[in-house]
Amino acid sequence: MKRDVNELTKEQVEAILGNRVHRVSTHSDADGISAAVLFTLAWQVESVKFPEEFGDVQNGDTVLDMLPIDSSFSGIIIDHHIPKNEYPNAEYLHGQEPASLLVFKLSKDRIPKDSWWKVVPGCVGDGYEEAVPPEVWMSCKELVYGQANAYSRGPEFSLYPRPLFEKLSPALNAFARTGHAEAGYRVLLQARTPKEFLQHSLVEEYKKALSNEEKRILEEYPVQEVGPILYWEINT
Repeated sequence: MKRDVNELTKEQVEAILGNRVHRVSTHSDADGISAAVLFTLAWQVESVKFPEEFGDVQNGDTVLDMLPIDSSFSGIIIDHHIPKNEYPNAEYLHGQEPASLLVFKLSKDRIPKDSWWKVVPGCVGDGYEEAVPPEVWMSCKELVYGQANAYSRGPEFSLYPRPLFEKLSPALNAFARTGHAEAGYRVLLQARTPKEFLQHSLVEEYKKALSNEEKRILEEYPVQEVGPILYWEINT
């Protein structure tokens, strides 16, 4: 049955998500990872996995930020993508916002307030910075503290202050895009503050790995200009 997340009562949410142990399958991007972390903080979770193929899940799974390939899927879906199927056998909780925000709305009263900030990388990663609830910003003012970014122009460097929250999604996506979404999930789950997450040694490690892979692609597969057409063949 398809239901709008914003129309569910607390009693309905508890009836669907409570009193059960969840096997979570989630999308391997910032939104999917954030959604899984928030869900784990709120409900009983046995395992979290990141399928290689979008929607490749098993009956009985709780699926976040993905739509199952099989239209006969039986389980729970919390997602915002445009569906191709009706999923008549599933509890399908749908909304227009990123999955991390849908999970936050469904689970807010169960998520410790000092972890509300973990919805931010999911929302910002999907381009929905403006959808982050005001109470999230107020609960963690560290999110909007300035961080100095250095830019070089010839021999000179300039510093531009940027809010810390802008760094969260790229850091989390670095885990996902280098094939380490599970590590990103663990680091975000355990981080007590945004700064602690960003200062974790694995964040820098996988950001460097991603940067090196991007440089390799650009060097090995240069763009070819064929008249007005740009042709670029890559292997990653």
